Amino acid sequence: MLTRLRVWAVSTGGFWKARSWFSRQIFRAEKLRHDGSSGVRAQIQKSRIGWQLIWIGLKKFLAVGFSLLALEYAEHSIVDEFQLTSWPDVSSHDDYNGQLEFYAVLLAAIFSIYFATIGIILSTGYAKLNRKIISLLIGEQVGNLYTSILIFATAFCLTVTAINIFDHQTGLAVYVVSSCLTVLSVLTLFPIGRRLFEFFELTPLIDGEIVPKIVQNIERVAQDRNSISYQNHFSQLTKTKLKQLDFINEKLQTEQSKVEQSLPLLTKRYSGLLAYYLQHKHKIPEDSYWFPRIQFHPNWFLAGDSATSIALQTSSQLPPEERPDLDWLEKETLEKIHQHLERALKAKRWELSLRLVLDLSLRASVYANGLYFKTGLDDFAAVRLLLEKYLPELEGKNSEASKHAIALADTWVAIVQNFFLETLRRIQTFDKELMQFFAEDDWSFVASKNLPIFLQVKIRPLQKRIVFEQKIEQRRLSRPKYLQQLTIKAVLEEYIKIVETVADFESIELPKFTQTLVASGHPAAATQVVLSTLHSNWKLPGWYDDLDRLFSRYAEYQRYDDEMYKLPALDFAKVRSQFKIQRSELMKLLSDIKLGSHLFSSRGHDTSLPDHFGQTYFVLANECLNALHQNDEDVLERVSQTFFGLAFLAVNFKFIDPDLDVNQEFRLHLVSSANKDLATLLGFAILYSEHHQNEALKTIPLQIWEGLIEAAKDRKGYLERTILLSDSRKFSMSASPRDMIRAEWTMKFEALLRDAGYNDRFSSHGPKHPSDIVDEFRGGYYSASDVFFALHILDEVNLSDDQVGHRITRFKSRLERREGEAE
Repeated sequence: MLTRLRVWAVSTGGFWKARSWFSRQIFRAEKLRHDGSSGVRAQIQKSRIGWQLIWIGLKKFLAVGFSLLALEYAEHSIVDEFQLTSWPDVSSHDDYNGQLEFYAVLLAAIFSIYFATIGIILSTGYAKLNRKIISLLIGEQVGNLYTSILIFATAFCLTVTAINIFDHQTGLAVYVVSSCLTVLSVLTLFPIGRRLFEFFELTPLIDGEIVPKIVQNIERVAQDRNSISYQNHFSQLTKTKLKQLDFINEKLQTEQSKVEQSLPLLTKRYSGLLAYYLQHKHKIPEDSYWFPRIQFHPNWFLAGDSATSIALQTSSQLPPEERPDLDWLEKETLEKIHQHLERALKAKRWELSLRLVLDLSLRASVYANGLYFKTGLDDFAAVRLLLEKYLPELEGKNSEASKHAIALADTWVAIVQNFFLETLRRIQTFDKELMQFFAEDDWSFVASKNLPIFLQVKIRPLQKRIVFEQKIEQRRLSRPKYLQQLTIKAVLEEYIKIVETVADFESIELPKFTQTLVASGHPAAATQVVLSTLHSNWKLPGWYDDLDRLFSRYAEYQRYDDEMYKLPALDFAKVRSQFKIQRSELMKLLSDIKLGSHLFSSRGHDTSLPDHFGQTYFVLANECLNALHQNDEDVLERVSQTFFGLAFLAVNFKFIDPDLDVNQEFRLHLVSSANKDLATLLGFAILYSEHHQNEALKTIPLQIWEGLIEAAKDRKGYLERTILLSDSRKFSMSASPRDMIRAEWTMKFEALLRDAGYNDRFSSHGPKHPSDIVDEFRGGYYSASDVFFALHILDEVNLSDDQVGHRITRFKSRLERREGEAE
């Protein structure tokens, strides 16, 4: 029956007309509802700010009501208790009420003018900012201490005046409080007025509204009592606040006149927020919905049989899987921090850029303390890329620009190296916490919250397995030894990555950075980086020795020898050899003429910069001796070329420059010391050549020296001056500079002889040295410079024995006597 009725209705024209009419009515109703809801939303949006002000006023009136009740109750209690006369009496009611009315009118006028001014300011600047920022600004302006005092005082006096109109006479306490509030309100006019002029100043919102709310969300999500939806709720709130902070960040960066103040402020706030988050991140479970989920598509060959079978049967792709993005907040904050630095570098504000780079130190300490090594390394790598991109825009020949380049490069390198050292220190201090964790033998999620985040992620499968065992078997089946070995394995895997990364960074990345600085026209900055790296190259092997002992102690946790349970090992001997190679590469860079070009072009020392000339001079002098000691003629040829050039520059130009502010005696000492350094190294070149039976050790430095003195117009006079100035006792009773270092060089050579089985000046045991030169040197109280002067200078000068020195002539005569006896 129903079917027939349906067929009949469809076959008539009236049915379709009625259906069209109903469709039009539904459309009109939907349109009306949409227009009405849109209008309502618009009105709500426009009136929200007004409702915010009204709600603030209502809260103040409620506070006023409670305050009046408390004051009235307290005053009546005191009057009744001590039987005092209440005030005011009947005769002074009119004066009392008039005074209160004056307070109310005054405060109401101030209140009206203040909020009318806020309305005018909002109407003129509303289009500049979005609605949420306007709301935050109003909340910050109305909710500050000064405005709160004004609102409370106005509401208090108006309420008191209204109460007195209804024949309820308030007492002395209310009058005193009203007077005090009026005075306070008048005193707040100046700070309130100043804040009105700065109404659209967005920086107070960062510290007053946004960052505290984000910090509050981080604290709440770190608690254990939160559900999954609540964790996600805090994550969404934080993202909203970060968007507001990003909006303020963009607005402040567009104001060119305030970039010098706004960029450091923004960078510090982002860095402080990141530091606080990283200090609490380990308390948040890694499967928490605080971390947003990111999708990834699995590999077909690695997926399970059931997943691939279903996908084949339905001719579909494998469903994507989800993983928590554990670094989402770090990525967002570091992106903004790097944008600040790039903006400063792009604008060529080098001092501002240096201030922003210095902010790395705060983040570096947090990275090291929490063992967030990868996050720290990514941060430093991003800063390095920015420096390499924009430093070529600095004019290298400009002294001020050179200072900026040195400061930026040196600051970055110093912070990175300090981060490495602090991370290695944290590895050793964390050992005590790890042993305490093992001693407690509590593998619950709560007990592991104080562990570093990387270790929490590693042991999470173990903890889930323990929960499963307790659920099925009602007890834990996994033994402590098994759990401890797997934990130590995870720790060692992470530590080995850190150690190898540090070694690779020091030996590969820093030299690359140095070469980039040289190519960009900043050899002074490159020199500073090399000299800074030399210190860490000396310091890090000691830390690696401590880590070697720590790893050896962790090897005792190897209780299961199956391949999957074996503890990883690190060849520390190979790492130490890597540092030796690195030092050789650094010396190669330091002796490169491109790197040291600024050393030869400069005369005086700028005290606002490190003394590259002096440090390079001493470092290369020691390296020349080390090359002789190790019988390495390649290193000797590379290093001695630069050192001899620096020494000749010091003797002939720097130390005799009148601008060098030293007295004449010390000036002679400086020239004498440099001459003696040259002669000492040439003398040791002869001695080591005789000992190692390698003529190249002697010919290389002598050829370099001969090439340099060819520029002297009077060779004989120059040699006479050299041999006379080398003996400082002829013109001063004071000790010569670097005598101690030259004595150490002598002791190093004598130790080499003793290790080879030859006796020295203090012992008659052992065979004599086959070389007469070495044998004579070890048997007398000679210096290496005496050897050089006796063998290569003495025959070319016309000086008396008194002028030359008895040790030089004595060495020459005794060596000739030996040669005569041998014939």
